Amino acid sequence: MPMVGDTLYGEPDSRLHLHAEQLSFDHPYTKERMTFSADCEF
Repeated sequence: MPMVGDTLYGEPDSRLHLHAEQLSFDHPYTKERMTFSADCEF
């Protein structure tokens, strides 16, 4: 699916409009589950 800001397949814009609202992964040393969240600004 083309996205806004992708100059090859989508519509050009000032930046790439790609956003993950939440990412989670296990810390490589402590094995603790880490979750990061960020609101979408567009």
